[in-house]
Amino acid sequence: MKNFLRTAAVSVPIRLGDAAHNAQVIASALDVLRQQGVQLALFPELCLTGTTLGDLFYRPDVLIRAREALEAVAARTQGIAAVVGLPAEVNGRLCSCAAILQNGSVRAIVPKPAPTWEQRRWFSEGTQNPLFSLGGCMFSIWQAHSAAQMVLLPDASPAHQPAEIPSRLTSVVYANAGFGESTGDHVYAGDTAVYEDGVCLARGERYALTGSQAAADIDLQAIVYRRRMAGWTADAADCIALDNPLPIQPPLLRPLPRLPFVTGDAEEIAMRQTMGLVSRLHAIGCKKLVVGVSGGLDSTLALLIAVRAFDRLGLDRKGIFAITMPGGATGERTHSNAWQLMQLLGVTALEIPIGAAVSQHFADIGHDANAGDVTCENAQARERTQILMDYANKVGGIVLGTGDMSELALGFCTYNGDHMSMYGVNASIPKTLVRKLTDHVSAQMGDAIHAVCADVIATPVSPELLPGQRTEDILGSYELHDFFLWHFLRDGADRERLLLLASQAFPGEAVEPALNIFLRRFQTQQFKRSCLPDGAQAGPLSLSPRGAFVMPSDCAKL
Repeated sequence: MKNFLRTAAVSVPIRLGDAAHNAQVIASALDVLRQQGVQLALFPELCLTGTTLGDLFYRPDVLIRAREALEAVAARTQGIAAVVGLPAEVNGRLCSCAAILQNGSVRAIVPKPAPTWEQRRWFSEGTQNPLFSLGGCMFSIWQAHSAAQMVLLPDASPAHQPAEIPSRLTSVVYANAGFGESTGDHVYAGDTAVYEDGVCLARGERYALTGSQAAADIDLQAIVYRRRMAGWTADAADCIALDNPLPIQPPLLRPLPRLPFVTGDAEEIAMRQTMGLVSRLHAIGCKKLVVGVSGGLDSTLALLIAVRAFDRLGLDRKGIFAITMPGGATGERTHSNAWQLMQLLGVTALEIPIGAAVSQHFADIGHDANAGDVTCENAQARERTQILMDYANKVGGIVLGTGDMSELALGFCTYNGDHMSMYGVNASIPKTLVRKLTDHVSAQMGDAIHAVCADVIATPVSPELLPGQRTEDILGSYELHDFFLWHFLRDGADRERLLLLASQAFPGEAVEPALNIFLRRFQTQQFKRSCLPDGAQAGPLSLSPRGAFVMPSDCAKL
């Protein structure tokens, strides 16, 4: 698989001062890692000798045995690269070093640039910070480098003094000293972990007597993409090229959550939605909101956020004009939930049926009202929007948009219908996250409101524009589409990669047909996103054309 690097951080149990034994333990670990398809393995600082030898580091025999042990480990690195720690003399100075081993040889030795204050008794500072290239991955050791997608952190820190881990826009492999070190002054936990862009992909067991391991596949392409999106600039630097590693085989060794949008703090996201609306109402001096309430997910969340905003501003909830507008395909379940919710929340609840107005419109344009086509669907959506807009004029308020990010990505909204409003609180909230937020916010508003919202969440998603209509029967699973959207926007994943990732996260499901729908609709529906109403970014990603995601409406191919 291209552009992934399988890495492992390993902390092995050592015998303090017994370099030959430690070399054998490390070599045995490498044999296992090679079988697991690991391409690069990191071991702790000074792991060949131990980090707590004290003044024994000065002894020539210790350095000689460490170098002999290093050569023994190097001989066991066929088909794998490893980074191993040892004390060594470099240009006449004693240093704590990281040795890069691959295919039977020592490829480089890198002195630690900044020993800890305790280590300065024995070790001098290194003056190099070289870059290495392995299978398209640029990495550095100990210090992050702007040109490197990965930094390796071999460490020898006591358990009560954990190392600082670089987070944003890079990957980090971390291995710390563990069992076998002297506990005369400190305890060593043997921490191991692999991080990508601040997210822990894998973490090993701490305080393990038999050692610790964390292995994961780092997505190099995603790191490069995120850096480009962030305007990252890299300093020029020389690079030591290592041999290309053996390719890894699926499945990928990394977490692939089915609901990547649904991992953050629900209250924080809901508060961003709330404060975005609070700020807009305050700025324009508006004390009236008009919102269409269908009994579906999106309008339910929008109404709950509207109530939170009014409460925060100290405004009467009666200033929220919630209007349900049943049509020929409106179901009793959604109609009942809409009414219950509006009444329980204490807003001004109105019902304006659209049947007669839509029938008159069909007559005016000479269209068959029973055709069951897109004209029949869109006419209903636009009639509802006309009612909301005109009612907002009547009461001196604004229309609160309810459409979510998933619908915008797929263009599953009616242009100048539900697509339009004066402010959109759900514009950066995909459907899977709408469900979580609806549950979270309603739970704070009492059992009765939470119970109604639970039934809304359980209701199949539908615009109810045609009898028996279910959105996911038309588009495919929203869980799949939100998965595609996350990796497309955040990681720059193309079709091949989206198919690979989704096939692993959704085994046995019809991934490819849904992916074809996603890519086709995302490509052709940008014109709807290009003229989106305002709506502050509340979720982790956004499709706002005002800087979050800029794309031509006539793109020939994604």
